Amino acid sequence: MRIFVMSDKAEVEDALQDYPLERVSRENLLKKILSENPEVLIMDDGEEALQILKEVEDEGVSVIIITEDRNISHSIELASQGAFDVIIYPFNKEELVLSVEKALSRFGPKERSLGGIYLVGESEPMQRLWKQIRQVARTDTTVLIQGESGSGKELVARAIHLLSERRKGPFLTLNCAAIPEELIESELFGHEKGAFTGAVDRKIGKFEAATGGVLFLDEIGEMSLKTQAKLLRAIETGEITRVGSTKPIYVDVRIIAATNKNLEELVKAKLFREDLYYRIGVVVIKVPPLRKRKSDIPLLVEYFVERFSRENNYPPKKFSTRALEFLKAYSWPGNVRELKNLVARLMTMVEEPVIDVKHLPNHIIVEVDEEKSAVFAAKTLKDFKERAEKLFLLQKLKEHNWNIKKTAEALNTPRSNLYRKLLQYGIIKKEMKEED
Repeated sequence: MRIFVMSDKAEVEDALQDYPLERVSRENLLKKILSENPEVLIMDDGEEALQILKEVEDEGVSVIIITEDRNISHSIELASQGAFDVIIYPFNKEELVLSVEKALSRFGPKERSLGGIYLVGESEPMQRLWKQIRQVARTDTTVLIQGESGSGKELVARAIHLLSERRKGPFLTLNCAAIPEELIESELFGHEKGAFTGAVDRKIGKFEAATGGVLFLDEIGEMSLKTQAKLLRAIETGEITRVGSTKPIYVDVRIIAATNKNLEELVKAKLFREDLYYRIGVVVIKVPPLRKRKSDIPLLVEYFVERFSRENNYPPKKFSTRALEFLKAYSWPGNVRELKNLVARLMTMVEEPVIDVKHLPNHIIVEVDEEKSAVFAAKTLKDFKERAEKLFLLQKLKEHNWNIKKTAEALNTPRSNLYRKLLQYGIIKKEMKEED
């Protein structure tokens, strides 16, 4: 997401403080638009307004013009010349935010784009996630991103970086699970020539190279206790020492870590340092698994189809309504990554223009059909009613992302009654906490 601003009104930045704004001048406007492809340009009305609209009309940018002219014919003229929206000054914050959101929604299947980083979805869990990303991006604190494999933790980290003041700095990643323990210290802090066998040259570590930007430590739960101690010191002091050296080096790095493990349990098991856990987890963001935002699946499928077609010069295909229903009913243990790979496989292997249920993998069809066939396997009317009710409640829970309160409201039943039914059918366990 890129929003250019060419306005001297302070209310613009005040209203859009949660968005990544970049001020541009008239002199470098066209050059910046051509090189950075912003989605939105917010500018004041003036003598050059119509000329600017003419210059950028073919560049795909939505132009929002703020004018003090209350004459409706003037606004109509600006709109006829290509303005996406005309806002009368003074305006309220909500009016400008709504206009920007409408402009951003024009790009792709309602995805949020940040310099090529896409987080697709409009479900409540994704709306909450975006709010958290915006909030934490304003600060420079450490962040811990928790989520299952394939849920998009690195995309969240990149989004935080691109919305922050460090966005012009580097974003470097280190997969802690992929580096042998004897080499990870060198990867993090670098080493001097001759520091150990095989160190034929000086090496700059990730910390040093990421100065001014972000170091993303993926799967931090796999890091050894020895390395954890050195990482903690580097975060707390802002100093690192290359392997084989005694000279400290100051680094200015923001740490964002991610894990698919429960670090609190690892702390209790003495496998993860408690002090490091609290140091990296100043802010914790939980990425929702795909099964808890299934309403986003059609949007994700649309996005992956369009992206695959564009990158591979393939004709686009459509997914039938029934195929999408099966995809929404499936549990997605591999999350968004599994869905992305499935779409790519079907786009490659299916020759027909419409992808239907018959083209889906057997394990998806079997899992979804088992739920329905279980109802008809009942031997008594009471058994049938209970199985049907259980299936009905499961479906409604899925539709509301497993939110018990919202499901109860949709079914027009007290939450206590619904909760009792869910316990009765073993859908949830008594010790499980309700999600509001």
